[in-house]
Amino acid sequence: TCALPIWTTHRRFPSTRVFVQTLPGEADFEQWLEIRIPAKSSENTEVRLRQEFAFGLGERMQLDIYSNTEHIRNGANSSYNFRGWSAELRYAFADWGKIPTNPTLYFEYLFFNGAPDKIEPKLLLGGELGTRWHWGANLIMERELAAKVDRDEEYAATLACSYTVFDQKLSLGGAISFSTEPERTGSTIEIDTTGGNVSTKIIPPESETTNELLIGPSIQFRINKKATLDLEPLFGVTDESKKMKMFIVFSWQL
Repeated sequence: TCALPIWTTHRRFPSTRVFVQTLPGEADFEQWLEIRIPAKSSENTEVRLRQEFAFGLGERMQLDIYSNTEHIRNGANSSYNFRGWSAELRYAFADWGKIPTNPTLYFEYLFFNGAPDKIEPKLLLGGELGTRWHWGANLIMERELAAKVDRDEEYAATLACSYTVFDQKLSLGGAISFSTEPERTGSTIEIDTTGGNVSTKIIPPESETTNELLIGPSIQFRINKKATLDLEPLFGVTDESKKMKMFIVFSWQL
């Protein structure tokens, strides 16, 4: 049995995962609300809802199952859609505190509704900086399962830190998230009919990269021994970043 510090048994940072949070034979429920406000007023705000069940499998493993929906705010043309399912498996290399940074592998498969599936592997790191101080960091890759010229890819890193103000009641901290996403265009064929002759030229795909940096506070209220509420509003600090990405997560140990 892997003994865990109390602060790890509920999700502390919505943008950053740490170790394995569900003990063997136990289960957790989480209700997620994620609000994405774009920097450009011409783009639509997205509200993503996610219901998650986490199961402790033992042997330092955890299985999570998600149901994902999305609300696109666009006035009279607003829509509410089921995005699909996803499944996540975590595996920690050793019991908590046995290896510095407590490295944990994470793999998520996303079954999208009407779009190519995605995979999302991560390396989870985390630990304690001192009494009441906790931290987490993630290295992330997300890849769409499609042809290379068509698929979406994203590489990201997150870092979060918090201080326990009141034991099992209130924790305050901050979080930072950086992501880079290459945007590709497919090959095109250019036809030239100058002089009555027809010739073709293949123009190779172009690639541009979008970088996003978000920073903000991270707050956790422990409602009781079973329930927590996390708030993490992250604000864009570059021109390519969203104006805000807000996470609200309610957790309940079953």
